[in-house]
Amino acid sequence: MAGKKGKKKRADNRKRRKRSSISQEARQADYEKEGGVRDRCREKVKNNTLYVHIPIPYPTHFLPFTKDRKLVQQFAVQEKWPDNHDLPDVTTNDRLNVFIRTNPPTHAQKQLMGPGETGQWMLRKDWTHPEQLLALKTDGVPKYLAMRFAEVFPKKTLAKLVSLWHAALAAGVVFGETELQRFKSPALHLAIWGLSRAEPAVTADSLQTKAVDPVAAVAALDRLLGVVKREIVPVMKCLMHEHNLEAERVNKLIHARVRHVLASILKERPNLDLGGLFFAIAVKAGSSEVLHIDWNDNLHKFALIFCAGSFEGGEVCLPQLGRRIPLRPGSLLALRTRLLAHAAIVGGSGFRLVFTCFTDSLLLEQTIAGDFAYL
Repeated sequence: MAGKKGKKKRADNRKRRKRSSISQEARQADYEKEGGVRDRCREKVKNNTLYVHIPIPYPTHFLPFTKDRKLVQQFAVQEKWPDNHDLPDVTTNDRLNVFIRTNPPTHAQKQLMGPGETGQWMLRKDWTHPEQLLALKTDGVPKYLAMRFAEVFPKKTLAKLVSLWHAALAAGVVFGETELQRFKSPALHLAIWGLSRAEPAVTADSLQTKAVDPVAAVAALDRLLGVVKREIVPVMKCLMHEHNLEAERVNKLIHARVRHVLASILKERPNLDLGGLFFAIAVKAGSSEVLHIDWNDNLHKFALIFCAGSFEGGEVCLPQLGRRIPLRPGSLLALRTRLLAHAAIVGGSGFRLVFTCFTDSLLLEQTIAGDFAYL
């Protein structure tokens, strides 16, 4: 009797596996028929997007200037920008994608920016490789100043990031110096940048040389970066491929250079290589409460911002546009942070973990103006 029951159970298991296999094949066929992940991203954005045109001049307030921490506050007073709390939300529908633009730049404004919004200093260089000038010409001006993609990251992934953040704190990670012009609380700057260096370099916060146990601190940060790399970056790439395709050429050039220069450390710590869409991440609990410009970011690039945790408030304020953008857990904000002064609303309740993904200007400019030996 027991032998018959065992045979029947094995036969039932074979049938279930066969049905499961057929089901998986059918799902895969349907998925490919629909065009895969990029087409699904495209349709989701297209069918659920608010396009906002604000009829004001293109915001080039800060283009002629280099880093000046006091300049943003001076402009706020001079231009009589409204208080952040008085700005209206661009929409109160948190499930809606929002794309924002102003009037296009004038001829005079374009002269400030150069091809692809490149700084004028680069136009005076001697071009030694045709790829360099081609990269500038093809990396066009993005159509929008800000894009919010609603509810694109799974709650499970966000919860994992919060858990790994607390694990990193428990491992004793040490924060660098707080940038008081932007934050009232410290942030970690992770992965790779070219800031103040002649070559790409791993950030000091990623190395954790001042931690009590550097090995444990580095391992905790690598686990955090690993989740971003595997579960966040693919979604970002899908969205930005559709809405900022022109930037991909320069991204690939920077990525090739970074992988060439930092080959040994990236082999040892592969999660520092985030795939080429961006190269560094600022992570902090709380918000960037002080109105500021990210002077080290490049005009070519969007900063990609998302939040994890459970909280209320924290809207991103853009006084040059006269709007603020609600940014809830799971949504992604692509923002031109070198053009637009920005801050988050102070207040609200709950725990808010903010990830700002960016490419610093020097890393890009070193690549375009370099000797291209790494290609």
